[in-house]
Amino acid sequence: SGPALVTLTSFTPSTSRPITMPPTTISIPSSIGGSLSSSSLTFSRPGDSTQRRFYFQTFQATVSTAGTYTFRSNSSMDTRGYFYNNTFSPYNATANLITDNDDGGGSLQFRIEVYL
Repeated sequence: SGPALVTLTSFTPSTSRPITMPPTTISIPSSIGGSLSSSSLTFSRPGDSTQRRFYFQTFQATVSTAGTYTFRSNSSMDTRGYFYNNTFSPYNATANLITDNDDGGGSLQFRIEVYL
């Protein structure tokens, strides 16, 4: 037997140690090949005041699961990567630009991490 009335009070526990969950990483390796030549399309890099022209190649990424994805280059040449939302126009390289990276992948390669 117990009391006729019980009062419950909610509270938020506090601690001096942060509670963290380890990140879950799922590696889905994919590889896309490509090459550039003197007949490849060119564009001016966003923020490059010299208006020099650079060769480029585009790829479209479509994912079925939301999460953070990492894109890296693996090339014998110095690379720079740009990540766009929906479309890329070589005539307006800042439109739809989400992020870019030059040497984040080490050895003059780009590494872009983006939530999709």
